[in-house]
Amino acid sequence: MNAWITLLLNVGIGSAIGGITNDLAIRMLFRPHREIKIGGFRVPFTPGLIPRRHKQISIEMGKLVENHLLTKEGVRQGLRAAGVEQKLIHITEGLLQKWIASDVTFRELIDKAMPNALVDGDRLAPQIRKNVYSVYDERVTNWLKGVEDKTVESLLSPEILNKVELLVDQFGDMLISRLKDYLHAPEGQAQVQALIRQLVGGSGGMLGGLVGMFLGDEKLVAKIMPHLESILSNPQLIDKLKSTLQVEMNKQLERPISDFLGMISQEELSKWKEKLFAKGEEVGIELLDKRVGEVLLTFEEQISIYWLPRVAQWFTGRLEENVDRLFDSLQIKEIVTKQVEGFPLERLEEMIIGISGREFRMITVLGFVLGAIIGLVQGLLNFLT
Repeated sequence: MNAWITLLLNVGIGSAIGGITNDLAIRMLFRPHREIKIGGFRVPFTPGLIPRRHKQISIEMGKLVENHLLTKEGVRQGLRAAGVEQKLIHITEGLLQKWIASDVTFRELIDKAMPNALVDGDRLAPQIRKNVYSVYDERVTNWLKGVEDKTVESLLSPEILNKVELLVDQFGDMLISRLKDYLHAPEGQAQVQALIRQLVGGSGGMLGGLVGMFLGDEKLVAKIMPHLESILSNPQLIDKLKSTLQVEMNKQLERPISDFLGMISQEELSKWKEKLFAKGEEVGIELLDKRVGEVLLTFEEQISIYWLPRVAQWFTGRLEENVDRLFDSLQIKEIVTKQVEGFPLERLEEMIIGISGREFRMITVLGFVLGAIIGLVQGLLNFLT
């Protein structure tokens, strides 16, 4: 009987030791949170494993996030794959519709953003105008420097080039029409008569005299005019004129911008920029009391179809190009390290136990079972001996 009691005691004690040891080991992962000293000596295993390694864990977590989770290449791939461009278009389209529906005027918008920007009701304050013009002048100057080696054709869109070609064709028709009108006008008639006199007088001899005697200037003009009109109406002549004009226009389009800038002095260029800026001011003054939505509505289709996709494409492109610089500026590792290091240990303990509490309990139960098995084996060995 005593042998069986001893065996049961071994099983019970082994089970208790195994379970309590595992439970204590789990608790020692988190507690105590601070170092405990007795008589100037630190109690072993204080603080707990996680509190003692809290700083090292935060550093390693920062490295893990920066090197493996939130990487530069991963962000680039995310920008391409996550439909960021389409989301930006959707967001900006919503903002556009919001502004179109708004009753805010440009004056109210300016007064809210810059209360002292306008003087005398509709003029930019001198200092603000000076600053705006300085930025405008710098942008125009830099733009001209950037395009001076490019051809005129390279700066124009296919739509504009098609319109230029159409205008040249229309100009050819207009030129023929104006020539015909000129021939029927008094000045044109006089010019034709002068040319006839010059030709008849220059021919000399009996033939010239006979022509001048029997046919007056008016009769000669009347005889020649139908032939001149016939020549001007000749399709081949018209096509030749148009093709010549088109060739000349293409030559101008293929010239570099620097050729045209060289024809303008710096003084004239400065005056041109000032006039352009003043014209912009006039347009701005006219818009002051108009609703922002009214102006946007006029260009809604162009903004939605042309500008918003290009702005979204430009923005995502700049993001991708500047990911390295953005990461260097953000210092992801340092941010994660500080956040993890500053995370309360109590909250960290609750979070881990909340996630892995079931597994921890199973480990404790396993300790009881293994301890019982070890106690049983030890008891059986004692019983057999």
